[in-house]
Amino acid sequence: DEGAIDGDGRWVSATPIADYGIPEGVREVVGRRLDHLGADVISALEVAAAIGPSFSIDVAGDIAGLDERAIDRVVGSAMNAKLIDEGDSADEFAFAHALVRQTLYEDLPPRRRIRIHGAVGEALGRRGAPAATVLSHWLKAERPGIALAYAMAAADEAEKAFAASDMTANLELALELWDDVDDPVSVAGTPHADLVIRLTWAQSDFGPAEHEKPIARISTELERADLGDRTRALLLVTLSRHFKQQGQTARARATADEALRLVPKEEPNEAYAEALAAVARLRMLNAESSVAISMAEEAIEIAVASSSERAELQALNTLATATGQLGRVEESKHHFEVLAARADSSGFLRSQLVGFVNQGSILSFNGYAAEALQLMEQGIARTRELGVDRWEAMLHGNAAGLSFELGRWDETHDHLIAVAPPAAMDASQMNFSLAALTLAGERG
Repeated sequence: DEGAIDGDGRWVSATPIADYGIPEGVREVVGRRLDHLGADVISALEVAAAIGPSFSIDVAGDIAGLDERAIDRVVGSAMNAKLIDEGDSADEFAFAHALVRQTLYEDLPPRRRIRIHGAVGEALGRRGAPAATVLSHWLKAERPGIALAYAMAAADEAEKAFAASDMTANLELALELWDDVDDPVSVAGTPHADLVIRLTWAQSDFGPAEHEKPIARISTELERADLGDRTRALLLVTLSRHFKQQGQTARARATADEALRLVPKEEPNEAYAEALAAVARLRMLNAESSVAISMAEEAIEIAVASSSERAELQALNTLATATGQLGRVEESKHHFEVLAARADSSGFLRSQLVGFVNQGSILSFNGYAAEALQLMEQGIARTRELGVDRWEAMLHGNAAGLSFELGRWDETHDHLIAVAPPAAMDASQMNFSLAALTLAGERG
């Protein structure tokens, strides 16, 4: 009647469907079903509506101020009225229809809605719910300080789960909340510049097309007058990484060199280790293997002394790859083994995956294609354990190249079709397509 849906059933309104609200007639029907259930049921279901489509009735009842007997009556009445259904556990339930929940939620006065979300945030926090779940309630409770703390915790959870997009979204949110919080450094547990560094470092995993925004953000951060040399050097290290991944090799090298020149060196420190490791990596990528080895060894020594695990792992990767570039294969294998063990024990599993890629390249470069292929298979199994699709696709691509080199065309084909293509064509998918064309050509 209002023209939101056309004759073919397509949504054509300029208002998003989630913001459209409930037609008054439907609201009245749901309201009548609720009215005769009593104050306790409505109160508990209002809290449940704030929790989400599924909810713990114990949490909802507790916040509504009900004892166990009253909660049991709520469950019985709401289920008899076909408003809720049982969930996977004894206290878990779900709304039978989204319109029931939406009606309850939209009818809450704003002040009561805010108070309920705060109470839900406290209750779920005590229960050890995922930080991202608790975070959403503190945002709706308009408590930026607590929300900032949970945004950082949610970013940590996402990083451990290899959920890069969730990690970056939570770090972006932390930056948005920053200016609304008294003493945000204490709440977030990190200075503003270090938060920018962490966010932009995470964004370096998203491919060349995604580097403009972090480059702009770091450049803005570098304009601040209150930065010390340590912080400025770490920002430059991260900026160098983005330049390199954009293909701006000379600019990346100049930026990393500037970071190394600027960083304090009076005693072993994390910033010095990271700057030195970054420069060593660039030397390795430029095939300056001997220089890279020397700098990586020094970076490892400083990183261990300053407990900088990330710098140590990056330098170990450089050391393992550079020694392999010089044909010192057994020495390279040893360094890669150390890298894998350190990555596993420290939780920086991304370095372990980088190790699979780099060691495979080194083995292939030195004529050990069959051994490299076996390593790729191990890496693929590891990515599946971790659920890291992007890295699995990369390793399948490398394995396809090695299988092709060894004349194992059926295996090549299997690797090329093992991973579903992404929605957008990216560099790795272009490589997959080129490899598939080459295989088809060789097969006639």
